[in-house]
Amino acid sequence: MTIPPPDPLLCVSPTSLDFGTSQASLPFDITNCGGGTLIWSVPVNQTWITVSPTSGNTTTETTDQVTVTIDRSGMSVGTHTGTVTVTSNGGTKTVAISM
Repeated sequence: MTIPPPDPLLCVSPTSLDFGTSQASLPFDITNCGGGTLIWSVPVNQTWITVSPTSGNTTTETTDQVTVTIDRSGMSVGTHTGTVTVTSNGGTKTVAISM
């Protein structure tokens, strides 16, 4: 009997980023906690949030770092929130963004 290798499993850390009043860029990590190759992408839901890179492939031996950058220009004073959702062949995870 042959045991198949484990499927890819998406792990994201941290699951929230707080930019406070002055931070412009913060990173989060994407790790394949399963087996094989994790194929992921990161669309965003707010015009003031950008990410780099927006997609990638991660094996069990590597961790990919994604940088989230926010644009405060033209925004009203107050608290603003959004999300970055990582979709993959190993699941979906959300990173909460606040500033």
